[in-house]
Amino acid sequence: MLEERQRQLTTDMQAMMLSVRTRSAGDRATADLQDVGAADVQDDLELMLLQMKTETLLKIKAALQRLEDGAYGDCAECGTPIPAARLSALPFALRCTACEGARETRNAARRPASPTAGSYVAHDRLD
Repeated sequence: MLEERQRQLTTDMQAMMLSVRTRSAGDRATADLQDVGAADVQDDLELMLLQMKTETLLKIKAALQRLEDGAYGDCAECGTPIPAARLSALPFALRCTACEGARETRNAARRPASPTAGSYVAHDRLD
């Protein structure tokens, strides 16, 4: 499953990179500003997707290495076996559900609160 997903991601990424590269500057030169802006947004979205796919590909490669090392399917935190249902849904899972939940809770506690979250900032009007 990991190797098939790796092949699929690699193929998708190659197609996306080709798509971004084939959009020529000449096509944009004849387009109006709105068309160029829309193309820029599309390029940005495709680049973000490429980044996400690259990160997933790295996770898959790490999972394949764990498989080769005999450590695949064991939680990196507590060492217990990761349930098959979790590995089926997320084959590159590094932690069991309990340890991943605890990690997410710790990370959420470390993040600073947004300065505007939940508050309204009133501005004085000049008129």
